[in-house]
Amino acid sequence: MHNYDFRWDGTSPLDSVLKQSIKAVSLTMRGITPGALTLWHAGGSLLDIYTEMIDLDEHREAGVLVFEEVYQVPPYQHIIRFDANPLEIKNVHRLIVEEDGDRLVEAGIILEALDHKPISIIAGSFPCSLAIDGLFDFPRVFDTEYEMDAYVRLEFRGHHT
Repeated sequence: MHNYDFRWDGTSPLDSVLKQSIKAVSLTMRGITPGALTLWHAGGSLLDIYTEMIDLDEHREAGVLVFEEVYQVPPYQHIIRFDANPLEIKNVHRLIVEEDGDRLVEAGIILEALDHKPISIIAGSFPCSLAIDGLFDFPRVFDTEYEMDAYVRLEFRGHHT
C-alpha cells in the first residue's frame, strides 16, 4: 500500500493548526476555479491551502492538499470576514480516496465549526485547483476531483508531513 499524505512542514501538528479559530478566509482564483484558500486565524497566523498534483502512474494524476504557513496575506480575489464572531472549529476530518486498491490519497478536509455549516476543502477537478463548499457561492467553486461517495471520511489526528 502506498500513501500520498497531505503536505505539511509546520512545527505544530496540522490538526491543531486546523482547529484554530478563523477570523477570515480569502480565495485566490486560478482562471475560473479556486486555486488557493487562506485561513486567517484569530491569533494572527495565516494558513495557505492549495493542491499539488502527484503522479499515480504514467497517465494518471491525483491532487493532494498542501498546507503552508504564510507570513503575509497573498493576493486574493474574494474574502469573507468573521471578525465579530470568529469561526470556532470543533472538529476536523480528512477525506481519503483509494486508487486501484493499493494507493491512498489524502485529498481533502472538512472543518466543522460551531454555528456554521461544515466547510469542505478538497482537491478540485482541474489540475492544481480546489473545490470549496460551505463558504463561497459562485459557479465552479465546488467541483471535486472524484464523486463525493468515493471519499472516505476519517477523524483527523496527528502530524502529517
